[in-house]
Amino acid sequence: MLANLSPQKIGPLECLVLPGQPQGKTAVIFHGYGANYGDLVGLANELGFPKGTRFIFPNGLLSIPYSAAYEGRAWFHIDWEMLERNVAGLAPDYEERRPAGLDESVLAVQSMLAELNCPLDQLVLGGFSQGAMLSLEVALSLPQQLAGVLLFSVGLIDRSTWACKMARLGGTRFFQSHGTHDPILPFDQAKTVYSLLVDAGWQGPFCSFSGGHEIPGRCLAEARQTIHAWSQEP
Repeated sequence: MLANLSPQKIGPLECLVLPGQPQGKTAVIFHGYGANYGDLVGLANELGFPKGTRFIFPNGLLSIPYSAAYEGRAWFHIDWEMLERNVAGLAPDYEERRPAGLDESVLAVQSMLAELNCPLDQLVLGGFSQGAMLSLEVALSLPQQLAGVLLFSVGLIDRSTWACKMARLGGTRFFQSHGTHDPILPFDQAKTVYSLLVDAGWQGPFCSFSGGHEIPGRCLAEARQTIHAWSQEP
């Protein structure tokens, strides 16, 4: 199936596209910081979406030149000093910050979605790490509930804005996972995101695991079960 992935530009974003059926769901999956649009293509086989689902894997707007041979991508800038202080518990205002570049990426994704012209009730947004934060941010910017939101190792940013917007979309289905020993995005903040979602009426499980900044097989299995349950609901 993944051999059918083809690169194309949708709106302002370069994407890898796995075509689906006209009446099928669309899943847009965003990579994390420093990766690129090919990093998560394996999820098309792993997540158990219904047959005929179209997959879109966009490339981040920002270039992260690791070397002459490899260019990573990102969705927004990271203040590494502030992040390190956050992990150490020394930056209490970190979760209220709105990262530079986030708004530009949200606008780019909105333009991409407009060109896709997919009904929102047939659209799933998901991602890993920074891609998960973008997924949630975009979902909160849309006028109605999506078919689902997948949050693998999501961090907490712009907490007050997120909390206000979540309440407007109560009932949205989601899946969240996070490692208890994540050295980059603290587990406690992931739990805070989950509490905000549930308090706002969002519906979904939290898969915790004894590990770091990753998507282990057990969480993929729970994500498959969740996505299968979504397909059984009216």
